[in-house]
Amino acid sequence: MYPEIDLIVGSSMIGAISDLIERKGLFANKRKAFLYSHDTPRNLLTPGHYAYLKIAEGCSRKCTFCTIPSIKGPMRSRPLESVLAEARQLLQRGVRELILIAQDLTMYGVDLYGKPALTELLAILDSLPGDFWIRLLYLHPAGINRRLIGTVKAMDKAVPYIDVPVQHVSDRLLRLMGRAGGGKKVRWVVEKIRSALPDFYLRTEIIVGFPGESEKEFQELLGFIEDASFERIGLFRYWDEPGTPSSRMEDKIPDEIIEDRYAIAHEISNLVMERAQERLVGKTLRAIADESDQRGTFLRTPYDAPEIDLGIRIGEKLEPGRFYEVEVTKREGLNLEGKIKRG
Repeated sequence: MYPEIDLIVGSSMIGAISDLIERKGLFANKRKAFLYSHDTPRNLLTPGHYAYLKIAEGCSRKCTFCTIPSIKGPMRSRPLESVLAEARQLLQRGVRELILIAQDLTMYGVDLYGKPALTELLAILDSLPGDFWIRLLYLHPAGINRRLIGTVKAMDKAVPYIDVPVQHVSDRLLRLMGRAGGGKKVRWVVEKIRSALPDFYLRTEIIVGFPGESEKEFQELLGFIEDASFERIGLFRYWDEPGTPSSRMEDKIPDEIIEDRYAIAHEISNLVMERAQERLVGKTLRAIADESDQRGTFLRTPYDAPEIDLGIRIGEKLEPGRFYEVEVTKREGLNLEGKIKRG
């Protein structure tokens, strides 16, 4: 049909590309899915002072709005030894912040060890020598338990920040979304984290306008955003991802209603985040310099992940990749300004 195409290679076949090119014409869809290791050549695409450390690939969750399992396949965890070896390599290269990522960190190790192994991995990483941060992104609420919370609390290098994408709080909608645990588990997770880790900032992701979302359920979501007081919120309008179960659901919410609900939720989310930012004014925080320009330097606090969160603007040029003590002096909207504490 397409004579100009010589080879079709999926995203899970990266490690086989050179071999497949030599054997031109062989399709790769039946080969073992690729999972990179610490031996795989890697160039840092991030600034040299922080790096994403992927501990697993693919996903075995069944969220009805998500295409990741169909694109990347089921979850495949990297061995503890491989993750640890790469972490050491990154630290030797001068990385000051290890950002652990996977489609769901809480499922790490289930396929290899028959049970979750994130707590073991975190304890090992925390024991590595050096002055660096460990940040956790993407923990499904269903996989968070007391043991994991206790492990994070005991860590020396974990930043006071956890990303827990709740998506919604309505039991009915969470069932339609294929989100295990439901609203009760979501509320339990927020309560336990707030109780055990009172200084931690919670980031979450929320979908507005999922098929069938009633006005009552939307109001329930707004109330939860207020009550949970998430410090960082990623808000998304629902849209159909082709091929997903949710794209075939009936009772779709009209676009204009989604836009109205998004605008309301966005305003409330910003007010909640502004309150969190206001609490930082007058405090001295340890922050890492990300980048400098003619206006000064942008630094990230422990409460801010790169590329998705906020930070502090300083009116002087600083060395990127270094930690500084910063006094927060001003807030405008969600933006903070500060000055370096010296002496």
